Amino acid sequence: MYKSLSRLCLTLAAAAILPALAAGQSTAPIKPGPPLKLSDLDRTTNACTDFYQFANGGWLASNPVPPAFSSWGSFTELTERNNLVLRDVLESAARAAKTTKDPNTKKLGTFYASCMDSAGAEAAGAKPLAGELARIAAINSRADLSAVITHLYAIGQSPIFGFGSDQDARNSSLVIVAANQGGLGLPNREYYTKTDARSETIRTAYVDHIAKTFQLLGDQAEAAKTKAGKVMALETALANASRTPVQLRDPIANYNPMPVTSLNEM
Repeated sequence: MYKSLSRLCLTLAAAAILPALAAGQSTAPIKPGPPLKLSDLDRTTNACTDFYQFANGGWLASNPVPPAFSSWGSFTELTERNNLVLRDVLESAARAAKTTKDPNTKKLGTFYASCMDSAGAEAAGAKPLAGELARIAAINSRADLSAVITHLYAIGQSPIFGFGSDQDARNSSLVIVAANQGGLGLPNREYYTKTDARSETIRTAYVDHIAKTFQLLGDQAEAAKTKAGKVMALETALANASRTPVQLRDPIANYNPMPVTSLNEM
């Protein structure tokens, strides 16, 4: 859990870290590796017979997949090494945040320290979300729903559908507003529509998970179960209106330009 939280903080702070790196605030020296390590080769293999084994055999033999990873490679190793450098920048900034006069270091350090304060997060529970949950609970009309969706997009969420800027697929000189289907908690519509035993089991477990989430927010078990059922019904309706993974591979069918004013007619 804490490892995942740390990765999230690294991701969120990545853009802010660049000035710090440029200013040399990291205490971890970045030592470039050699362009070629002969020990990474398997020189017992004939390159003309199995070039992959020849080029990578030594590295593969000395770098088994770590238990925390499902796969491992030289680029994963590089990414993890870079993450350690980024973490050092963040932790150094967090230590200096209270005394530094540099505004970037102060903001970066304060942000990272608050993000990694797991004890504070546990104590706060769902309280920081109270305002947003109250806003959602107050929805009583389509106009209310539209206003809340707009608000959620403004604060960086993506409810109901995906929305953002994208390159026009038929005009490389244009960057346009792009909207695509979304709103599903499970990977795609097939998880909601298939009737085999495995799919039924997945859906049951998913509803239990949603109910548990409502309980963590303070609902009693029965109320949480009822709300979870409503969430599943809404997502199922969205799934039934969604295109299949195969249909989403059709660039022609998925290209539907229209003026912004037409959105109100949909």
